[in-house]
Amino acid sequence: MLARRAPLFNFDITVWCVSNGQVTRAVAAQPLVQVNVPDSHERLALMIETSGADVVREHGLLTGEVMGLEVCRVLNDDAGDEARLEIGVGAHDRETFQL
Repeated sequence: MLARRAPLFNFDITVWCVSNGQVTRAVAAQPLVQVNVPDSHERLALMIETSGADVVREHGLLTGEVMGLEVCRVLNDDAGDEARLEIGVGAHDRETFQL
């Protein structure tokens, strides 16, 4: 991933790979396959935004951030057929909020 991002800078960056004691120039990995956020999750985006958080769609996951800190996340419920909004900073905080 670093080798893929290096050309985006406005100066030269060389990324090296160390394997079995050998140092070689790293080969850029292929970009990840795009995964869209499910429609059932998108329905909660407006609520996140109107609550004051920035809506972030990344790797098929919809989250809300405040000043770059994730404060909520949309997940499927236990049955897997409906979306739910979990509030909290980190998995343990979200679990505590559900109590």
